Amino acid sequence: MIPSNTLTGSLISATLLICASSFTSSLYAMPSPRQSAALDAQAGSGAPTPSTRSRNVKPQQILRLLNLSFEQRAQIRRIRQETEAARRALVSRLRAAQRELDAAIYSDDVSEQIIVERANAVALAQGELTRRRAVTELHIRRVLSAQQLATLRDLRANARAQISVDRDGANQINSVRGRLRGRRRQTPNSQSIP
Repeated sequence: MIPSNTLTGSLISATLLICASSFTSSLYAMPSPRQSAALDAQAGSGAPTPSTRSRNVKPQQILRLLNLSFEQRAQIRRIRQETEAARRALVSRLRAAQRELDAAIYSDDVSEQIIVERANAVALAQGELTRRRAVTELHIRRVLSAQQLATLRDLRANARAQISVDRDGANQINSVRGRLRGRRRQTPNSQSIP
């Protein structure tokens, strides 16, 4: 049996990783200067503003909403390029650790000690990736003005709220499905509900 604190730590690390990646991934999807110019021209006067944005904002929309200057875009692109190799190596290491953990869990000779070691390796890799992303976000944050930072905070809050709504909706759907399954089992000699 795996100690619950090890699993809890791994789950917390995974949650932090997902939250930290939401902002960084949008910046990694930042368009090139040519694409930026095309997006700006495409947006025209109908560009979304903070008050008109939807709940599902795409990375290009985030960049437009932040209204980054050419210099800011260049600085962020430089930061991304400097950190890309290390980020890729950490992602690769995390995936390998996850594969090793899965292999240990589903092997014929299950060893709790090996599973705990592999879970710790996954947590360590997740932690390093989270630290790397946090430092990258800090460098990028320093490029943003106070207004851009406020806009970014609003976008992040909206994204977290949407994730919560989506999760609550999925939980409600699963609850209804569970009740339906329970009804099918309780009613003998009845036709199953599709």
